[in-house]
Amino acid sequence: MHAQRSMHMRITGKMSKRQIKMATWCSLWNPGVTENKGWVSTELEAESVREAFQVAKSLTFVTWKKPAHFGKKDIGQNFRVRFCDVGEEVIPYDGVPFIIVSRYVRSCHFGKDKHASDKLQKQQKREKELQGDHPRHSKTKQMLQTTKKKGCPANIILKEVIRFPDFKLFTMSLPNYLTPEMKKELSDVAKAIVAPGKGILAADESTGTMGKRLANIGVANEEENRRLYRQLLFTSEQTEMAKNISGVILFHETLYQKADNGKPLVDLITAKGIIPGIKVDKGVVPLLGTDGETTTQGLDGLGERCSQYRKDGARFAKWRSVLKIGKNMPSQLAILENANVLARYASICQMNGLVPIVEPEILPDGDHDLATSQHVTEKVLAAVYKALNDHHVYLEGTLLKPNMCTSGMSRAARATPEEVGRATVTALQRTVPAAVPGVTFLSGGQSEEEACLNLNAINQTAGRKPWALTFSFGRALQASALKAWAGKDVKAGQTEFLARAKASGLSAVGQYAGGTSGAAGKTSLFVPQHAY
Repeated sequence: MHAQRSMHMRITGKMSKRQIKMATWCSLWNPGVTENKGWVSTELEAESVREAFQVAKSLTFVTWKKPAHFGKKDIGQNFRVRFCDVGEEVIPYDGVPFIIVSRYVRSCHFGKDKHASDKLQKQQKREKELQGDHPRHSKTKQMLQTTKKKGCPANIILKEVIRFPDFKLFTMSLPNYLTPEMKKELSDVAKAIVAPGKGILAADESTGTMGKRLANIGVANEEENRRLYRQLLFTSEQTEMAKNISGVILFHETLYQKADNGKPLVDLITAKGIIPGIKVDKGVVPLLGTDGETTTQGLDGLGERCSQYRKDGARFAKWRSVLKIGKNMPSQLAILENANVLARYASICQMNGLVPIVEPEILPDGDHDLATSQHVTEKVLAAVYKALNDHHVYLEGTLLKPNMCTSGMSRAARATPEEVGRATVTALQRTVPAAVPGVTFLSGGQSEEEACLNLNAINQTAGRKPWALTFSFGRALQASALKAWAGKDVKAGQTEFLARAKASGLSAVGQYAGGTSGAAGKTSLFVPQHAY
C-alpha cells in the first residue's frame, strides 16, 4: 500500500479589514489549489508559503502552541480514515482517503488576546482592593499593559495528513447535457402549447395519407391541392383560431410551402401567435420476430434534420410509434424497442432545441374491452418513461401524445365517455410523472364528436391530474373542414374547422356540452391498421 505524508494549509478569516487575496505568493501552492487553501509536501514548504504571504501583506502570524509531535508522529490504531473533512478548515473531497495525524494553528499577530480573561480578573481584583478599608501600598499595584490585539480572525491552519491514493474512489459525474437556458426555453414552449383551452392541430399527414383524404372528396393528390388545403387551415380567422390552437404539426413539404401572397405558410402560423412543429419520423417498418408488429424508422440523420428544422422556424417535433392489441400483443420486444426509439428521438430533439412530443399510439383495432386497453396503455407508458429516464430526457421540456383508453373498434358494447375518462386518468396517474407539463391526446379514429366528448370526460374525471389534458387532433379537427371545402369552398371549410377547434378547446377544460354538428361530426374516422 502506497501512502503519502503531506500538509494541508488553509487561510481563514479576514486580514484586519482586508480580504485575503493571493497574488505573487499563490505560485507556491501545488497545482489545482484554490485561492486560500492547498497542499504542501513538508512543514518547511509550509513555512515558505507563510513567509511569502507575510511579506505580501505586511502581517505576522504567530504560533500560540505547537504540538511537540507535529510532523513526527506515526500512525496509531485510534486514527479515523476519512474521505472529507468538515468545518471552516475543511479538506475538500477528491476521492482519496486520508488520516489527520495532527494540526496546529498560527494566528494573526493582531488577533485575539489570549490573556484577556486573566487581565480582566486581575483588573477586577485590583479595583476591589482599592475600594476596601485597607488598600495596599501603591508599590504593590500591578501595572496592566494595554493590549495591541485587534481581534483579527485570520489564521493559518496546518494539518499533517497521510493520504492513501491506492484506494481512491472514482465517481461518475451527473449528466448535464442541457444548459439552464436550453431547459428554460424547452419548458416555456411545452407550457405554451398546453395553455388552458388550447391544443394542437396535427396537419402532418404524409403525401400518401393526404392522397387518401383528398380522394374521399374527389380532389387530385397534387402538391398544389395539398398546399391550397393547408393554406385554408392556416388562414382561418386569426383571433378565433389562436383562441383554441396553440401549435401546428407540419409535414416536411408544408414547412417550405408558400401562400398565394408569397409568404411561407410557417410565417402565417407564427403571425397568429401559434407555435409551429414538425413531424420527424419516417414511418413504421416491420419488426422481425413479431406477429406483424412494427418499429419506427428515422433516427439516422435526425440530429441534422432537427437542427435545420429549428433554423427554419420549428420549435417542437413529433414522432409516432405504433403498438397493437391482440393475441400475445404487444410483445415485450415491441414495447421495449419502441420505448427506446422514442427516448432516443426525444434526446436528439432536445439537444437541438426542439420540444419532443412522444407518441406511443396503441391502435384501437380489435374487439378488446376497456380494461384491456387500460392495462396495455399502463404497460406501454411505464416502459416509455423508464426509457426516457434512462436517456436523461428533460421531462419538463416534453409532451406526451397517447391514445385514450377505449374499447376496441370491433366491440359491440362501446365504453361511455365517463368510463373512458376514469380508465384514461387512472392509467396516466399510474405511469406519467408530474414533471411532464401536458398530455395531448390523439383522436385515434374516433369521430369528431366522440373525441371531444371523451376528452371532456377525461378533464371532468375527479382525481389528481398534475398535467394539462388537451388535444393533438388530426382527423377529429379536419374531417368536417375537408368535406365542406371539397376543393373549392374555402369559407365553408374554415367555418367547420373553427367550430371543431372551439369544441376541442372547451373539451380541454371540461366545459364541452356536446352538440356541435358538422359535415362529418359523428362519422367514424377509424382506419384499420392506420399507418402514415
